[in-house]
Parts: sequence; C-alpha cells; structure tokens
Amino acid sequence: MGWYSTGYSEGSKESQRAPVNSNKHMPKRLNVRLGEQAQVLFIDGLNTMFTFWERQYYHNGSFYNYTPHLTRNKGIPDPETGLTYAEDPLDRAYPYIKGDTRPGSKVYHTGLLTVALLSGFKHDDGTVTHKGIRQLFPAKFGKKYTDPKTGEKKETVGVADLLKKKFDALKRKSAYKNLDDIVGCVFDVSRRDDKSPSCGDEFEFVEFYDKTQWAKLAAEAGVENYDKYPWTPFKYSELIQPMSLADATQLADEIMRQRGIPIIGQDDSTEMLNQHGETIRPATNEDDLIPF
Repeated sequence: MGWYSTGYSEGSKESQRAPVNSNKHMPKRLNVRLGEQAQVLFIDGLNTMFTFWERQYYHNGSFYNYTPHLTRNKGIPDPETGLTYAEDPLDRAYPYIKGDTRPGSKVYHTGLLTVALLSGFKHDDGTVTHKGIRQLFPAKFGKKYTDPKTGEKKETVGVADLLKKKFDALKRKSAYKNLDDIVGCVFDVSRRDDKSPSCGDEFEFVEFYDKTQWAKLAAEAGVENYDKYPWTPFKYSELIQPMSLADATQLADEIMRQRGIPIIGQDDSTEMLNQHGETIRPATNEDDLIPF
C-alpha cells in the first residue's frame, strides 16, 4: 500500500478525515454532456477503486488540471529527495480572499475507475466515433461538515456513494444477488443539471455482462479491434504521479504571479494583501478554497 488507498470502504473512511499532471498522455475522463446520455461498462469496481486526495485547479484558462495533494495524501515521497512533504505549495497559490470570485482550486477525496464508453463519442455534427474507448471515471466521495452559518451538521453525497447505493439496490434483486461488484455492469449515465459532475450523477442499470461475454458485447456495440485491445483497467499508480516539491513550487510561483499574489521573499511586499488592503489568509482545507 502506498500513499493512496484501494476500495470504496477504505476510500469512504478516508474522505471523512479531517503535474496526475494534465498532459497529452493522460486518458480522458468521462464527460457527459448535459441533456445527453452515455452508456458505459465498468471494467473494474468499487472494491478495488484507486482512492486519493486530488486537487483540481484553474490554470492557463483551463479547469482540466489535476494533481494529488501533497500533504493530504499521507506519506508521498518526493521523487527527487525521497522525503515526505511538509506543505503543498499550491495551497499558497489559491488562498482565501474575501469577495474574490475568480476560478480557483478545489481539493476532494476521489476514487478512479475504468469504463468502456459503449455509446462512443458524439461529435457536434452528429457523427459517433471511438465506441468502446476506455476512459477514467472519477467518483468523488461525499463528506460530513458543519454549516458555518447555522452550525447544522450536514453531509454531501458523492458519485462514489451514489454508485454504491445503486449497486446495493441491484443486489437486492434475486437475479443479481450473487454479484460482488459493479464490474461488468452497464449503465446509462446522465447529468441531473448543470451543477452535476461531468461524469454524471444519474445511473440507469441496463444489464450485467460476465467477462467471458465482453467480446460479444464489443461486437454488438460496434467496437473495433477488441481482439487486439481487450478492456482492462488502467494502471492508476503509474498514471497518477504526484509532483516533486520543486515542480510544485515552480508552478505555485507562476500561478501566484498570474493572480497578483506576492511571493514572500521574492517580491517587494512581504505582506499578502489583496486589492482592498485586506490580509490574504492561506486556505487550510477544501471548504476555504475558492469554489468553481
């Protein structure tokens, strides 16, 4: 076991505790367009999902930037020094600033799964390509928190939790009571509204296919070259690589300059103040980070 954990049960426990660099080699994440529907086959399942604390952040005009948080994931070794991290420099790049509405950063506990996109990718002109392509399915966990205005204890429900509830309901049916996981389950996936996660939050069960039936399913769905490229889960521990401290610091400095945040020891000002003269307070948890 490394700095990440494996399985829904371990992931849901961790989520209540209080450059995966974007690049051309990273597999695409499932992105369901609002008002449309995607059909997916789960290639791996909740019992083995790769779970960790992930930061999604806005940089260079894009929200599609992801990286493991360097301190929330306990025990990450710096690839250059072998030492564990005392801070995540990107926390400094996205401080809490009262009244600031700029897009920023969000840290959340998530699990990664692999799906086959049976419905393929629908282009703007209506054509469909890439049927059966593997994609990452990011399933965030819900969390418990206290409402700062009312003091009321509340709980959010993440996509990982929705999938778990959907599977538990499926197992209550006699035909599927012996299933161990969602591996082999086909779902029609859609988004409830424009605030729904891009991977979808509504799941309609279609059918279960044993792995011995996947080649036939691929042929029926019009998937090409399945015999050469059968569906297997991504190797997450190879894909999801934390930044080195040097790279994270360099990126944080770049972002801070773009956002007009003084860099202590490098800029003339040693105080972190915004345009209103208010002291900038470093964000300490995901609820303090600027949402988007």
